[in-house]
Amino acid sequence: MQQRERELWEIDNFRQGELDEMVLIYGSKYGVEPGDAEILVNTMAKYNDLFVNAMMVEELGLMVRYTCAAMPLASLAELTQSAFCPLCRSRKPKAR
Repeated sequence: MQQRERELWEIDNFRQGELDEMVLIYGSKYGVEPGDAEILVNTMAKYNDLFVNAMMVEELGLMVRYTCAAMPLASLAELTQSAFCPLCRSRKPKAR
């Protein structure tokens, strides 16, 4: 719970930095084009619970326990991720 509170604080105090970080993560981790990653991140960021969950999973590698109220958002996150994953698998990973 402490980490979730920290991520919420970061959204409230450094929102643009968190958005930019997630765009970079989706680009480097999944090969999502920058424009598409911005659309994805900006859409998720409209819903704090969804965005915090995504940050905890993608930034920190933590599993998220969903409450009943968060289930529709969890489904949206899973749908969004599954929509991008086939695109990522068809591309070769970028050289670092």
